Amino acid sequence: MDFQIENIKQIMDELDFAALFPKLESLLDWAAGFARGAILVGPVIMLIFGLIYLFAAPKEANYSAGYRCRWGMGSVQAWQFMQRLAGIVWVSVGGALTLGMAVLWVLYAKLPLDQLLSKSVICLLWQAGSMLIAILAINIAVFCRYDLNGNRRSSVKEIIGL
Repeated sequence: MDFQIENIKQIMDELDFAALFPKLESLLDWAAGFARGAILVGPVIMLIFGLIYLFAAPKEANYSAGYRCRWGMGSVQAWQFMQRLAGIVWVSVGGALTLGMAVLWVLYAKLPLDQLLSKSVICLLWQAGSMLIAILAINIAVFCRYDLNGNRRSSVKEIIGL
């Protein structure tokens, strides 16, 4: 019995627990690369969806694919207008954000990790705000142009109900 205990003690003394974990430097490098890459993902996805809305949107309204809002689902004309408008807006905003974030991606290469993380979060908040403004602009434009039945509105008076 003492022999087994001595063997276990010897194995435990020789075991280096620090060697079992990855080096902290490699983890920090991975975190920095992830933070830098994260600022490019949103704009590129927005740009891709904008191109899809422009060139490969479904021809008729549906509930599974395409940009959807309540006023754009009433007719084929409203649907096509909404897809075209969403494509133009998303390509414009996504392209501008992609270019801007690519410049920041290069500039952030030499920052320490704590500054890089805080600046990446700020970039992600700017992207989210830009996407929200783009979505609101598309929905307001479609609302102003078409009613719920997909009929084109003739005047501002019709929008406000006079």
